[in-house]
Amino acid sequence: MANKTRIVLPGEKIGVEELFFPGSNCWLREGDIFATVAGILEIDQDTRCAHVRPLLRTVFLEKGSSIYAEVAATYAHYAILRCVRDLKAPWEWFTGVIDLNADRRRLRSNILLVKVGDVVRCEYVGKRVGGYPLFTLIGRKNGVLIANCDVCRAPLIHIGRGRMRCPRCGNRETRKASEDYLYTARRKKRIR
Repeated sequence: MANKTRIVLPGEKIGVEELFFPGSNCWLREGDIFATVAGILEIDQDTRCAHVRPLLRTVFLEKGSSIYAEVAATYAHYAILRCVRDLKAPWEWFTGVIDLNADRRRLRSNILLVKVGDVVRCEYVGKRVGGYPLFTLIGRKNGVLIANCDVCRAPLIHIGRGRMRCPRCGNRETRKASEDYLYTARRKKRIR
């Protein structure tokens, strides 16, 4: 027989235990089968098993893996990130957190690490804060890749040791810059 498919929401009743067995992403309560996630219900008539294939993929990160993110909000102790795991699919993003206090202590620096709108590369620590993955900026390759001026929104030029300068208005700011920062000042060679 043919398989039946339809979209279901979490908590939606799929059927009864007498007709189907609960499969993946389904749970059984008092003889009724319910969906645990939003997804596509697949009922296999041959095996009499109901499965729900999730519409949203769960992001699996390994400890030490790097991601790219845009800083969405900053607070006194942490920053909220809009993370992209694969640059080929930027529409598939997820939320992450950076613990700014821990990074400031490890870097032995009191500079402003990130600001809203910065594009950063960070590393997964392996912990979760309130269900969100925790990231760090520690490491030479980790840090801000692109930063914009607070005054005129022009891209800042990295002039060394976390210092940045705006080429348009001359404003100076500090960030924890990555060694791969996109805009860097060219140094003049001294002739001896």
